[in-house]
Formats: sequence, structure tokens, C-alpha cells
Amino acid sequence: MDLKLFALAIPIILTGCGTYSPPGNAEFEAGYYNGCMHGYALNSPYVANRDEGKYAASGDYRTGWNSGQNECADEAHSGSIAESWHP
Repeated sequence: MDLKLFALAIPIILTGCGTYSPPGNAEFEAGYYNGCMHGYALNSPYVANRDEGKYAASGDYRTGWNSGQNECADEAHSGSIAESWHP
């Protein structure tokens, strides 16, 4: 698959299946969303990994990012993207 097409497909995948609001404050949700995007992209270099400043400074962002990345990577690897979250 063309990498540009893949990069464009990520937002469609994330918004097309439904909505999910992770439990937590705004920092957790932002981290979860960023981590989830990274997880669905299967570590693609074309998707920003994370906000390193927030990841270092905010435990909520860091916890959210790790949770989102793990959950969405598992779904992407299994081939079943059941639901996604978007702001």
C-alpha cells in the first residue's frame, strides 16, 4: 500500500467506527488519543509518536498514551478495529 495513502487512511479508520471516550481527565484523553493513533499506525514513522514534553511532565498524559497505544496496537494487529476515539 502506498505510504501516503496509508497515512491518509488513519484518520478515517479512527473516526469511522464509532466513538470511545477513555476514562480520565483531559491530559489522559489527549495522551490516549495520541497513543491510539500511534498504535493503529503500527509504529509507522509517518505518525507522530507522542508529545515528548507532556509525556515527561504529565503522569496522566503518559498513562493515557501508554494505554491508548497498547489497546489500539492490539486491535490493529488482530485485524479487528472495533471502535475508536476522537476528540
